[in-house]
Amino acid sequence: MIGDGWEIGPHSSRRQSGVNSPRRLSRTLDASRDFDSFMEFPKLLQRGASLKVLSPARYQQYSNAQNVRSTCQKTAWMSLGLCLSSLLLLYFLLLRRSQYVSHRQSKGYGVIIDIGQRQQSQYSSNIEARVHIFTFEDTNALTVKVLGEKPSRVLFDESSGEYDASTSFGELLVFAKELVPELERLQTRLYVLGTGGLQWAPIAKWFELLQQCRNVFRESGFQFHDDWALVVNGRDQGVYEWVAANYAHDTLKSDSADTIGVLSLGSESAQVTFIAEVTPPPAYLYKIELWGTTHELYSYNFEKLGLESASDGLLKLLHAKEVASSVGPTDNIVVVDPCQPTGFEADANYLKTPARDFLIMPTGNFTACRAESHALLHQGRGILVHDEAIDSNQLLWQLFKFGDACLDSNCPIETTFVPDLRGNFIATGYFYQTSKLLEATGSLAELVVAGERYCSAGQNSKRNICFSAAYIVAFLHDSLGLPDHGNKVLFTDSVNSVPVEWTLGFFISRLSEDKAAYSPLILFEGFFGIVLLFLGLLATGSLIFWFVTRLRRPQHKTIYDLEKGRYFTTAARGR
Repeated sequence: MIGDGWEIGPHSSRRQSGVNSPRRLSRTLDASRDFDSFMEFPKLLQRGASLKVLSPARYQQYSNAQNVRSTCQKTAWMSLGLCLSSLLLLYFLLLRRSQYVSHRQSKGYGVIIDIGQRQQSQYSSNIEARVHIFTFEDTNALTVKVLGEKPSRVLFDESSGEYDASTSFGELLVFAKELVPELERLQTRLYVLGTGGLQWAPIAKWFELLQQCRNVFRESGFQFHDDWALVVNGRDQGVYEWVAANYAHDTLKSDSADTIGVLSLGSESAQVTFIAEVTPPPAYLYKIELWGTTHELYSYNFEKLGLESASDGLLKLLHAKEVASSVGPTDNIVVVDPCQPTGFEADANYLKTPARDFLIMPTGNFTACRAESHALLHQGRGILVHDEAIDSNQLLWQLFKFGDACLDSNCPIETTFVPDLRGNFIATGYFYQTSKLLEATGSLAELVVAGERYCSAGQNSKRNICFSAAYIVAFLHDSLGLPDHGNKVLFTDSVNSVPVEWTLGFFISRLSEDKAAYSPLILFEGFFGIVLLFLGLLATGSLIFWFVTRLRRPQHKTIYDLEKGRYFTTAARGR
């Protein structure tokens, strides 16, 4: 051991060159001074000092990340709020629209003015108008009531050629405004419907009248558009009567087998409308959709087979037969008419034939009148008069329709296809009026008995009653094959106290079209509402999940490690 106890021996060299060497001690002292210098922290500022101390660079970056995160959070919440606000606004708009449409469709009024021509004679005919006011309520089930109707005076006199549209329609509008409350008029639709009788009016006169109608009704105070002035033909009228009858029978939404057919006889034409067992050919098929149900109807309009036209046509046919069978001059021909009661006297100058002096000899024979009516209904099936002694053009003009072969074995009237009559029927128009006048509304057999009694009684007060009874029996029983007993056909003008009018059927069909076009679109209703609700919840849930996961995404946090003497980042979830 030497000096200060240093040991001299085998390990002396290791100790001197190791820890206790002067060089090692110097390095240790230098490192200690560097560490003390490194561990010196900046002094804290005194309270109230205004000097701003900058953070280290990594802390600067972290502060920027905090700002970005705050901005993202604000944007996310704003986007979420905007989406929710948009959904609420959309729902509010749809709900308001559905409430408006529902209110508009659930209750209201309707006005229909039909214009037709009443032919008084060969030289004079008058255009008349009639207003119909309806009220409806469609909550659980559709209810339509006829509030009232009123005819107008003559609108157009062909003899004078003058119109009085403003005054005539003004009277009708005054009547309509008495029944429709003032607050409901702007929402009340007004339709102007021209009927088949206008076919006799000159085209120029009709368009002039139609334009006057539009000018008047634009300022009527009701809801009216120019295209709501329509011309309804006989076939459409028959279909609309079918709609009215089955509405009253509550079979518009049920199976087609439960519906009732409608037979209508007017002054100029007759209509047959019903649902056949098989789909009719396209020429006779009429499709109409009501409350989502499509009805395929057999519908046909027998022109010039109305009561007045058929009566005139039969007299022309009888006259043509007399002319064809006469020998020598055709002047002073006596036409035997079995369809008029004995004692009936009439002037035949109104016939649209060349001027001839001939007399009508009524015989009042119901059976013969029925046979002649049946022959009239079968024009075109070979039942023609001989034309050796009569001008062919005149004969062709007098007869209704012939020369067209029946393309089907089932042509009971003219050459027109009529399928087997399915279900029960009601007979309206002159069918009902004649049976009511003769007190024979029970069956066709009752009408036969009443007609025979009337024709043979010699009554001449009403010219066409005898012919009407015989013609109806020939039309319904001899031609269409309806039984004369039973309840297959019912003579009536109403069903369950609801009038069977084509104007009512037109209004009901328009209500159905409006309901389909403006159906309430309410969220969360029906299958569509369930699907919409599911998609909305799925989209909202996905949006919320996306925002939550984005906000909960790990954030970077910068810290300083005292042991390692450096900065480093670590993950930290935001709260």
